Amino acid sequence: MDGSAIVQFGSFPPGTLTGFAEVWAADFPRGPGLYLNLYSVAAVLAVYLAWIRIFGWMDRDARAHRLNRYVWNQLGLLGCILGFLAFWVVPWFAFAFAALLLLTGTPLVAYLIRRNSVVPDADRLFTERHLRGLLNRYFRTRLRVPKPALTHEVALLLKPGEERKDSGPPRIQDVEKSAGYDLALRILCEAYDRAAPIFQIEPLRDQARIRLRIDGVFQEHERLPRLQAESALRVFKRLADLNLDEHRKPQHGNFAVELDGRRIDLDVQSSGNLAGERLTVRIRDRRRKLPSLDDLDLRESLGRLLRFPNGLLVIAGPPDSGKTTLGYACLHDVLRQQRRAATVERDIEYHLDHAQQFALGNDPLQGIGGIRQRLFGSEPPEVILLDVPLDEALTEQVYEAASHSLILLIVEAEDLVSGLDELRRVGLSSARLAKKLVGGVGTRLIRLLCAECKVYYKPNPEVLQRLNLSADRVERLARPPEGAELIHEEDGSVKRCPSCRGIGFRGRRGLYEVLAMTERLREGLRDDPDAESLRQLAILSGMKPVETAALDLVTAGLTSVAEMLSLFHHDAKPMPLALPADSTRIPQPQPA
Repeated sequence: MDGSAIVQFGSFPPGTLTGFAEVWAADFPRGPGLYLNLYSVAAVLAVYLAWIRIFGWMDRDARAHRLNRYVWNQLGLLGCILGFLAFWVVPWFAFAFAALLLLTGTPLVAYLIRRNSVVPDADRLFTERHLRGLLNRYFRTRLRVPKPALTHEVALLLKPGEERKDSGPPRIQDVEKSAGYDLALRILCEAYDRAAPIFQIEPLRDQARIRLRIDGVFQEHERLPRLQAESALRVFKRLADLNLDEHRKPQHGNFAVELDGRRIDLDVQSSGNLAGERLTVRIRDRRRKLPSLDDLDLRESLGRLLRFPNGLLVIAGPPDSGKTTLGYACLHDVLRQQRRAATVERDIEYHLDHAQQFALGNDPLQGIGGIRQRLFGSEPPEVILLDVPLDEALTEQVYEAASHSLILLIVEAEDLVSGLDELRRVGLSSARLAKKLVGGVGTRLIRLLCAECKVYYKPNPEVLQRLNLSADRVERLARPPEGAELIHEEDGSVKRCPSCRGIGFRGRRGLYEVLAMTERLREGLRDDPDAESLRQLAILSGMKPVETAALDLVTAGLTSVAEMLSLFHHDAKPMPLALPADSTRIPQPQPA
């Protein structure tokens, strides 16, 4: 370019660049069209916007299924950076665009493979069932979508008054065609498989979580998109004949299903909170096998109390402590003695073939009025299991009936002594109680450590001192794994123990304090002692407190110190359970 082509901006009229543009066009000629291909720009922009949308979903989905979202976010960002870098470096558009798709899409494919390996079959993506569903939803096709494989064969049962026709009653027709029907059945089967008597569908801001009550503690099972969970919630409400338009006021209903030919009753309760509507479903298998006194290791201590022809036997414990199960175990032993028996409860927990059973419903004190004559009349049963709230009038009738029948009285209280104190509170004096009481049993349920993943450690001397244990007697204790003891997957997520599924506990064991009436206890009761004096009197009369039984399980390595303290609501200050030096931890023996 010669000097004449160099143009000074100052040579043009002020405020215009027209002359400069003309010179520039003359020296740098260009062909027709734009500098960039608009189709290429649109394609790259579409990939970028799709990447934002898809990896935003991946972040939410990883959080819902408890995968390591931070690792997957980093992999997605790295793939995006490498993809666009390769796009700008490679000079040929076709190859550059292919590299962009490959590098940005690889983390997504890896995530889908990992995701499908941990979620149930019904929630897996890009399966035949999922693709058919997408075609039916967006292209109005009518492809047959295979139902997800359930672990049980489920059949809905009719309610009283419904007639079975060719297609079933409207209630069943509606739910079988609804969107959330398959999901509702899957949640029910998974709760049944994990022996969870209660499960909940609880709303969150943009999701909902499914919680299962396993061994007395609610555990988060999975998280679902909120709309998907609400569709399953409506299925349960429709089956229980609840008002679908009511989302705030508490509602209660029930229905029944057959799982592999076995009748299962379900109680459904819905209530509203700030986040939305929460549903609680209680599973009642009234034909499940009853434990015997031998199974509970109470044959020797409690069996002899059940041979009394009359009297009052108190069974006490807090909610969800196994009181009703223990009462039925006692009744099962009584029926083996060929004695006439009856049960009176708010809801029948077990069906017995050789006993009269009365369900009182939601108003026990009013409902019992209709069966007083049959229970306490001229020919009462020889043994009566009574599990209803007590008032002074009913307590007086129970006391009178104890003169000719053996009354198994279930009382909700913290322990046995508190249960006896509750009887005195509702009008039964200590002297009268001493006359009819034959004994009692207090019960608690404590979780047991998972035998596959528990770890042993050398306990802190402060722990042993607080538990009144000798360091010479206890060399090691056990607890669930934590911190570095957990096993992690390659993506950084925690690998769950296949036995307990990462809970650290599996199963529960009963703790029992059995008290048999003695002359010393009878004389002490007549002096009307307070609760603490009564507790000391019971221990001196041979009762082993449930705290002692729990401590035995701790020293045997079957449960943890923290579990025992939480069970009895000890307000203990936080303290390290193990010595700080890692070398003092005792490794768990590996199974053969």
